[in-house]
Amino acid sequence: MDSASDAAALPTDYLLMDSGLYEALVEGNEEDADAVWQKMEQHDGRQVTPKGNTVLHIAALYGHIHFVHKILLQEQHRSFLLCALNKKGETALHIAAMEGHTDVVSALIHCAKTSPELRLLGVESGMGIGATDMVRMVDEDKDTALHKAVRNGHLEVVKLLVKEDPEFEFPANQSGETPLYIAAELGFHEGLVEMLNNCQRPVYGGPLGRTALHAAIINWTPKDCTKLLLVNEACLCEVGDDWGWTPLHYAVKRHNEKAVCDILQVKSSAAYIPAGVGKEWTTAIHIAVRENFVGLFRKIVERCPLCWEMVNSKGQNVLHEAILNNSTGMIKYILNNNNSGRKRDHLVDEKDEDDY
Repeated sequence: MDSASDAAALPTDYLLMDSGLYEALVEGNEEDADAVWQKMEQHDGRQVTPKGNTVLHIAALYGHIHFVHKILLQEQHRSFLLCALNKKGETALHIAAMEGHTDVVSALIHCAKTSPELRLLGVESGMGIGATDMVRMVDEDKDTALHKAVRNGHLEVVKLLVKEDPEFEFPANQSGETPLYIAAELGFHEGLVEMLNNCQRPVYGGPLGRTALHAAIINWTPKDCTKLLLVNEACLCEVGDDWGWTPLHYAVKRHNEKAVCDILQVKSSAAYIPAGVGKEWTTAIHIAVRENFVGLFRKIVERCPLCWEMVNSKGQNVLHEAILNNSTGMIKYILNNNNSGRKRDHLVDEKDEDDY
């Protein structure tokens, strides 16, 4: 990149960072601290890399807490450096949270709390910013620092951010992901516990109309988050996604027996919610039959016996479904099943909408 294009790419009132300053910040040598500061002072601290990172961004990226402290001690620079955005719209807090540098995150929050003169970069004069404002700032993807900390599994950073702003909803980013959804999707159990225990207004949403419970079941990580979510918000098991599938439907489809049992224990009525949108839909037990999951089918009907009476959108009962999908194990179980002495032979005589 030549100097002309460099200049065109930089934010207003910023200059391309001196290469010596950049190297010193990356290396983090404490002996270079005075030299680093002298180079910063040459342009009033307003030097950035081609990605728009300031000296504070770089110090936060590499976790050099001694440089972070030195930068934040300078009242004439910290106001804009603390809130300066790089080309991805990230603050130094975003960077530190993403990298898991807990001491840097703590220092940035402390500075925001104890520096009443801070002003948000790029907005009209007089608009102040405190620690909670900084925690709530989003980058170009609408990620907060908490989104980044959760996505990268940094528990101690999650604790700091949630403690600082427990009343914030931490809404969905541009992809529709809330921090809770990301934690459930990744099986970040400890992070999920921290947020559920401390966030006063938790938001569970995710993309495609799904919730954190959908994510926990669909991704089915070793550290299962299903029961934890159900204990905190039981109604999540009744929410259908854009295709009309609830978490129970996905649990059956993925043969996640534990999740099926957890859901039915909390809300057995979830078994009667249809799966699908529009004119075509099915049920949880039909999905179990189609997949030939005899054991799972048994658990559902034992808990929810009325499911024996359910049909899909084509008027087909579970025996229809078993025959159409050649689910031999299910056919044998259905025909031989006794429930308090009552056989299920009547299913043989029932017809679907095509009179079969």
